[in-house]
Amino acid sequence: MCFLWMVLYCISCKFVLLVIENMFLLFVVGRELIGTSFGMNDQYPREINEPVDGSGKHNFFPQQMTWFEAQAYCRENHTDLSFVSSEREQKMLQTAAGGSFLFGWIGLHRDAVNRSVWKWSGGGDSTYFNWAPNQPNYYKGEQTVVNLQSDGKWNDGNPSPLLKLKAQNDV
Repeated sequence: MCFLWMVLYCISCKFVLLVIENMFLLFVVGRELIGTSFGMNDQYPREINEPVDGSGKHNFFPQQMTWFEAQAYCRENHTDLSFVSSEREQKMLQTAAGGSFLFGWIGLHRDAVNRSVWKWSGGGDSTYFNWAPNQPNYYKGEQTVVNLQSDGKWNDGNPSPLLKLKAQNDV
């Protein structure tokens, strides 16, 4: 079965948006574990037990957005896009998403003045990075925001919508 996934991460009672081809799933992430496998037969919404950032609140909602639309949505409805400050938080966020997506926005972006500096959407420089091999590459000078890949690695990318991303699911 082939799925189209898009994930958007927001912090603190924020959310993560998951879009599957022809189907939208909402995942509410809290502190109590109900389950960690987000298969097609699971009940929704689901909650995750581990706090990803200090607040422990990340939620999943279905949407396709550019990085800037996602940031605006998070700020209007919650707080901001998710940030990751340690390997532990990185692994928890990846686990929370169930590993069933290809890419998802996080709040990391290049500084507008100094392109070698990476900043979090909510403010502050990033001191933790989990770049995929050969990343960031700032391809064509257009890759100014960061997406989280299903393997937990980060990739700099264009702020355009994450579309036409396909993954095989042998369930």
